[in-house]
Amino acid sequence: MKSEIDTPERVETIFNNSDIEWENIFLKEREKLFAFVFKKLKRTSESEDVVQQVYTLVMKNSHNFCGNSKPETWMFGIANNLTKKFYRDDRRMETNCDDSYITDLCDSTNDCSRKVEAELMLKRTKEAIDKLPEKMRYVLSKFAYDGYSYDEIAEDLGVPVGTVRSRLSRARAMLQDHLDR
Repeated sequence: MKSEIDTPERVETIFNNSDIEWENIFLKEREKLFAFVFKKLKRTSESEDVVQQVYTLVMKNSHNFCGNSKPETWMFGIANNLTKKFYRDDRRMETNCDDSYITDLCDSTNDCSRKVEAELMLKRTKEAIDKLPEKMRYVLSKFAYDGYSYDEIAEDLGVPVGTVRSRLSRARAMLQDHLDR
């Protein structure tokens, strides 16, 4: 079932009418936009910020909408570009390690020496990841923590898939080298 906005007549009306209901379209798509951005960023507050920037840009640049696509598609394109910009501008990639497995390990075994060992390993791993060059750290983070495929990372960075594989391979080797010391 097509919504009112999806019908060709509605798109034609929107294209011919400079008075597009951008705010209503945004409100209808807000949750989908947030889910789309959150899937890429995996951070709630940053995702909310990006969605807010999408709204601001849509309202500010609505006159640039040429009608070659649905308004929703245009908004998602803006969201995608802002997400990429977020990563380009983000100079420090925080490691998103989940510490809960350490607590589970200690609770299930009551062996504090294993907990200490696991905490030390986590600390060393975080230090090793922080020492990686930014491009390798980004690829590792997107692949290992966010579950992106090689193709998705390559598209996101605008580089060949082979470059992504190479960076990931070098990042793994550098991590292994650091942890073996």
